[in-house]
Amino acid sequence: MNRAERRRLDKERRKNKAPQAISYDDLLQQAMQLLQAGRISQADKLFTKLVASFPNDPTSLHFLGITKYQLCLYSEALKVLDKVLQVAPSYAEAHNSLGIVHLEQRSYEVALECFKKAIELKPDYANAYTNLGSALKELDKMSDAVSAFEAALKYNPKSTEAAYNLAATYLILDDADKALDISNQCLALEPYCQNANAYKAMALSRLKQKAEWRKLYNYDEMIQKVYLEVPSEFDSIESFNDKLEQEIRNHPTLTWEPLERVTHGGAVTKDILLQPSKVIIAFEKSLRNAINHRIKNVRHDPKH
Repeated sequence: MNRAERRRLDKERRKNKAPQAISYDDLLQQAMQLLQAGRISQADKLFTKLVASFPNDPTSLHFLGITKYQLCLYSEALKVLDKVLQVAPSYAEAHNSLGIVHLEQRSYEVALECFKKAIELKPDYANAYTNLGSALKELDKMSDAVSAFEAALKYNPKSTEAAYNLAATYLILDDADKALDISNQCLALEPYCQNANAYKAMALSRLKQKAEWRKLYNYDEMIQKVYLEVPSEFDSIESFNDKLEQEIRNHPTLTWEPLERVTHGGAVTKDILLQPSKVIIAFEKSLRNAINHRIKNVRHDPKH
């Protein structure tokens, strides 16, 4: 058999070879990887495919509910998560996820019951305690919120979310000393935590520790006004801004006054850089150039 015949036979074998079926576990792993990578729309499509093939599988249903939530499709998320709990009523994580959607929808009492049920099913569920604390805080039950956040830290001492929420609650209770202590504990875990730094500054201000406060809020030195470069594909800053405005106004994650975001009387998107359009990519490039220039010219302070 010569070389040409071998190539022909190999080609025939490949042509006639049946494709291997992809297993449920493989598809689930692919979908989870997409979700973890922030590729939410692609993860949503794959979880939808899984649910179509396995309509009563609680795991794929649960994560489909999570992708719907992350896409700001709250009514769809609620429907999917309700179905999960019909199939698997003892699924603690699904109760927690359902509570998160209700929390986002400002249905605080309903959310509260979801988190309580998750904790009843899984008593060491740190994330559910954190969410329980957030619901209690919205219901103006501050002492109970403190207890919930402390429980979250008991079961997960590395939870920065529980820590900075606890600091915020102490500020509401006008206990700046405890707020400062918890903020510092959080910053020991994550030095660049924006929330913890913000609450630390508030606590320092109330405690009249002006020198420490100025390390975080030295506006004269830290703030600099810059003008972004106009991307080469646009002929003016006006045309660029017009296109950028259209992109943001039509972004699928644009939400009016989202929960626990400092947006009142306005709307905000989630991370527009996760699946950016061409104009968003151009904006990011100009922004990063300005940031890099700013960093290059910041005075180095080894004690900061």
